[in-house]
Amino acid sequence: MSLGPLLWLYVDSLTSRIEWHFSLKKLTHFIPAALSLLALLGVFTAPYEDVENMVLLSQVPENGLLKPLVITIWLLLVLWVPQSIYYLVVTGVRLVRHHKRLKGFFSNTECRELNWLSWLFALVAAFWGLLVVNFFVDTVFNASLVVKELLILIALLSVWILTLWGLRQKPAFDGQYLHNAPATEESETQSKKYSRSSLSKDRASEIVALIKKAIVCEELFLDSDLTLSDLAESIDTSSHLVSQVLNQHMGTTFFDYVNENRIEAAKVLLAQTTKSALDICYEVGFNARSSFYKAFKQITNTTPAQYRKMRLADALGDE
Repeated sequence: MSLGPLLWLYVDSLTSRIEWHFSLKKLTHFIPAALSLLALLGVFTAPYEDVENMVLLSQVPENGLLKPLVITIWLLLVLWVPQSIYYLVVTGVRLVRHHKRLKGFFSNTECRELNWLSWLFALVAAFWGLLVVNFFVDTVFNASLVVKELLILIALLSVWILTLWGLRQKPAFDGQYLHNAPATEESETQSKKYSRSSLSKDRASEIVALIKKAIVCEELFLDSDLTLSDLAESIDTSSHLVSQVLNQHMGTTFFDYVNENRIEAAKVLLAQTTKSALDICYEVGFNARSSFYKAFKQITNTTPAQYRKMRLADALGDE
């Protein structure tokens, strides 16, 4: 009963736009777990013979205190199924939104995407799914559908992934937290829609020009650690307005716009120099080869090597 809340709070802390702190309000997630613990403690204090008959012989206990405790435990077991589904869904939705939101603030998202957490999420989902199926099969048909060793293997892999990656994973927005940020996800979403913005067309056009000057002319995109805050500071404009102009008036995200300019610079270097693709990758502002190749493929529908060959063939054809 505590696995779902713990997973959700961990993901919430890593993806929060404001500095995360544990609060008493978050303890409400553990109410079912607390009730389960109290019920089990009550069972453990009951006479051993009654508990043995109940567990081994499936006999309804005659003990006046034990019977309501057993009913409570079964009700909590039934509650565990929708509770698990709920936390799997909200955690999955948060991870998907997080991946999209990163593109509004960072030009490189490596080490912030939490891809390893998605794998862990999939393992936990598989583990819980097998437990749910096994629970109902055991209850209805008195048989075990899932091999016990398989459940142990999945649990071991989950713990291994969490241990290996979780302890060294920093929050995705570490160092880029919002100040005076909305307290809830819903209000943050409303804020991002810029519903209260009074940005005029002239002001928007002015900010568009400033963005293009900073990114294209001044080649700010060459900074591999460039963030939305850095861009906003360089043009003396608030991050909120820069984000709004990028989304509403330029039809793009901060991540996509910066990387489009990086790819344009890479195309020039591929066509005019003999530098390796890896050297060009780092020179134009990418900090991972995989990110460079992925962005290049998405924008040009070809690979760096193929693009260089095409440009070389064009040059030879012109001669």
